[in-house]
Amino acid sequence: MRKLSYFCVPFTKMKKLKEYTIQISGLKEGVHHFDFRIDDSFFELFEFSPIKKGNLKVDFYFDKQPGMYVLIFETEGKVAVECDRCLEEFMLPIKSSDSLIGKFKADDTDEADIIFIPKTAVEINIAEYIYEFIVLSVPLMKMHEDAGEECPNDVYQYLDDSEAESDETEKGQEKNNPFADALKNFKDN
Repeated sequence: MRKLSYFCVPFTKMKKLKEYTIQISGLKEGVHHFDFRIDDSFFELFEFSPIKKGNLKVDFYFDKQPGMYVLIFETEGKVAVECDRCLEEFMLPIKSSDSLIGKFKADDTDEADIIFIPKTAVEINIAEYIYEFIVLSVPLMKMHEDAGEECPNDVYQYLDDSEAESDETEKGQEKNNPFADALKNFKDN
């Protein structure tokens, strides 16, 4: 079960994280909407973040119920990623809808979408959850085609050159391979 965590970050970063703190003690029961703009400065708060740049909007819905809280994160925007084919950076559009359940007391269930929030808590910082959901919405394979773009033309030149080399090898024109030669000599002995 996830526990409400607090970051060990310098004071300047803590001040920036304060923007993502929701005062829950004075909220009435029902659904409350908050929206956040996420930019490059947000990702700087996370030291080893795989994402360094982005421009996103997060609609956060906090549903305060008598026995629990429901946290809903609607995220949409673009993040800078590296294309797995050409290694060029591009802006990948992402869109996700994620939710968490906030329980008041810890129990033995170990579920990824349940967090423990003490009933006496007056505020909750959601920066970590926003960050996690953004990172998790980036696919494992990222290519320009995912953004409706194409890899730069010079990449295709390198791909064409390597294909031509492999075609020559298949036609009987083997390239000099010192490892293969060493293995042949080893076999002969």
